[in-house]
Amino acid sequence: MPRRFLGICLSVLTAVSAPALLSPALSAADDIRFDSAAFDPDTAFAPSASIMADVDATLAIAKKEGKLAALILGANWCHDSRGLAKHFTDPAVASLLAKHYAVKFLDVGYLEKGVDVANRFGLPVYYGTPTLLVVDPATETLLNKDNVYLWRDSYSMKMEDVRASIEAMATSKPVAETVPDNPALQDALASIDAFEEKHARRIEAAFSVVGPMLKAYKDGKTPENFENYWGELRELRYGLTDDVTALRQGVWQRYRAGDADLSVTFPEYPAFSWE
Repeated sequence: MPRRFLGICLSVLTAVSAPALLSPALSAADDIRFDSAAFDPDTAFAPSASIMADVDATLAIAKKEGKLAALILGANWCHDSRGLAKHFTDPAVASLLAKHYAVKFLDVGYLEKGVDVANRFGLPVYYGTPTLLVVDPATETLLNKDNVYLWRDSYSMKMEDVRASIEAMATSKPVAETVPDNPALQDALASIDAFEEKHARRIEAAFSVVGPMLKAYKDGKTPENFENYWGELRELRYGLTDDVTALRQGVWQRYRAGDADLSVTFPEYPAFSWE
């Protein structure tokens, strides 16, 4: 298999004086300080006995310190996950993180973990590694739903864009748009949610097929059809997020323009080879 595959990652699918780095055994009472000299971006995602316990501890610390929680779903095998961790060592980014965030790198293993974390904060699945979730610890509201897909291409992100996004998320909390009491609009948006949920479940099921193949690949073996399967999964992950975003924007635009017909035409996706 061509070595270019390793560059695909799941993109084709903390806070620190530098960021505060949370250990797997962290309790909410622990005093966390990040040693930038000891931080290794290539090993930032450490396996944990309980990924959800790590989430709980991070939220507790963020709430106690009056900060936001930054939860990063990723893995050391993923070059984009390592890329984001490296971006976090930039002095300007590290300063922003130390001031505004309690951060935790959450290891998703070989795609067998992490979906429950995405679900907890209103996402049907994670669509790439890394996925950066910025959460208000008091309400557990996901604050960066509009750019949650951005980070899966972290390796190729420009540093100035990383800095700007980290700062913007900390200083301007978005306000969710209230859906008016309009049955046509509500039905259209609900149908898009159902469409996304349907295909998110296919993606989650695909993780259980492709994840073990990925592990075998990383162990020096190349399972038959691995690259093809990985490519099919990538196409759905990227296609679904792009399409759902466009569908929602289109419905809102038609509603604001006064259109009475807000019906939605959904794209069709091919079945996976193994389905």
